[in-house]
Amino acid sequence: MPVPPPVFRVYLEKERKTAGN
Repeated sequence: MPVPPPVFRVYLEKERKTAGN
């Protein structure tokens, strides 16, 4: 699996934060 672009990484981080709440 190729490394996801920075934008996608930021999106995942944001999703994890909202889900972690």
